Amino acid sequence: MARAQGRTATDQACGDRRAHIALGVDDAGLQPIPTLLNSLHVNHRDTAVTGCVDVHLVTMDVPSHHPTIIVLEDEAVSRRRWPSLQLHLINFTQLEGAFLTFRSNRVGAAMRRNDVSTGEAPITSATNIRILLPALLPLSVAKVLYLDYDVIVNGSLEPLFVMPLGPDEAIAAKPRHVESTEGSVDKWLETGGLKDKIMWKGGSKTFNPGVLLMSLPALRCSNASSTIGGWNRQWGFDDQTALNFFFNGSFRELPMEYNVFVGSEDLEAINGKLKDDPSWRPVILHYKGGVKPWSGPNSWTNFVKSRTRRHKYAWLRRACWRSASDGPPLETYDDGCQYLKPSMRSSLVKTWWDLWGTYKYVEQ
Repeated sequence: MARAQGRTATDQACGDRRAHIALGVDDAGLQPIPTLLNSLHVNHRDTAVTGCVDVHLVTMDVPSHHPTIIVLEDEAVSRRRWPSLQLHLINFTQLEGAFLTFRSNRVGAAMRRNDVSTGEAPITSATNIRILLPALLPLSVAKVLYLDYDVIVNGSLEPLFVMPLGPDEAIAAKPRHVESTEGSVDKWLETGGLKDKIMWKGGSKTFNPGVLLMSLPALRCSNASSTIGGWNRQWGFDDQTALNFFFNGSFRELPMEYNVFVGSEDLEAINGKLKDDPSWRPVILHYKGGVKPWSGPNSWTNFVKSRTRRHKYAWLRRACWRSASDGPPLETYDDGCQYLKPSMRSSLVKTWWDLWGTYKYVEQ
């Protein structure tokens, strides 16, 4: 089995303070990586782990002459942009011959996410990198925090770095809301004709793997990578669905602040948090929709538009009849023609959207 042999944590001064973060991207996900790294650096440069945070960036199908790759290769050597981090680059394309080949997804969330009409961010092959981390990373790495490419960090991750995982807890992740998961697992199994092949015992307890604290020894012992890869080859599971099936509702729950969906279903719970503790703030913000803050100068307008829905009976009102292909102007929310999803109505959403610009890294 091929395993990355790049520089690992050998700085004895760090000792037990050494922490590991893993990212996996393809060409489409590379653009926001410098900003994500910048947010990590800013929030750890004056902490006990400064200089002791190893970031393992695994790239898939990214050309070596890509401008961002050139910047990152220089940073891995010089540490002049984000000195609180130590960057390690792993080119998965050079190693993939030693790993399982993943087939196209035909069961699970990817079927909806990869439909362009949904406006969701598509699930690409690069997301499979997270399930290969037990085999990709050096054996000296016992615990790693995996982050999706579309997050920024808005506080110290030290509590996660020291969070213990019990013998039966190979991972820690954010639980999904019950109302958004009831029936979804059965639907995935029924769609794939697999209800008689996988015994689901997790009830409505599923998780979002965009932020995933992983015990690599436990995952290696359970053969997670080969099992999930086998399910993909045999049945076409996407990695998010397969991860949930594999752990079957058994995982440690991360506190809400470590994976806050911007403009999504978290708002009611967040308002409750703020009522109890006005100083509460999200530590990891997850821009999980199809429109991202880096999507262009009109990204916020397009994001709002993606969260705007036409009232069911708007067609009965002459004033709502469409005069253009995109319908009424965005400003006409809740006017009997269209409405803004409740999860978008807080000023916090715009504040969190703008935070990406606060951390945005521009090469000098």
